[in-house]
Amino acid sequence: MLPSELAVPVGMALHELTTNALRHGALAHAEGRLQVAWWVEEGPAGRVFGWHWNEHDGPPAAHPTREGFGRNLLDKVLAAQTGADVDVAFAPDGLGV
Repeated sequence: MLPSELAVPVGMALHELTTNALRHGALAHAEGRLQVAWWVEEGPAGRVFGWHWNEHDGPPAAHPTREGFGRNLLDKVLAAQTGADVDVAFAPDGLGV
């Protein structure tokens, strides 16, 4: 279970990633696919929740020309509210987070 102070920003980030994948990314194409892996592990400060988001067989993930809502949500809201390290990869095969 995630406490509400983590569940809300994590849920918002996953919702934004899903929406963008459906509109612009791998899920906007019939052959596109999405792979999400998540885990909970023990860290020095307690339990840690993490996930990998990998889009495949969709359009290349181009670097954005501006910082939009989704990027702000990941870089500022998710990172600030959860202490997360967020790494976004704009790969030829699709977006990775």
